[in-house]
Amino acid sequence: MRDAETGNSKGFAFVNFASFEASDSAIEAMSGQFLCNRAITVSYAFKKDAKVSA
Repeated sequence: MRDAETGNSKGFAFVNFASFEASDSAIEAMSGQFLCNRAITVSYAFKKDAKVSA
């Protein structure tokens, strides 16, 4: 993801997988790997509950 004003990377991304098994495999294989000399963390992202407006 990139900052809208500067165009610089925000340092994170979201990836969709076709199956639960594929996402589990990616988490297991990629967590702790290095990208551009930085260790990466791969984990599940969950949608936040929608805010209720009064």
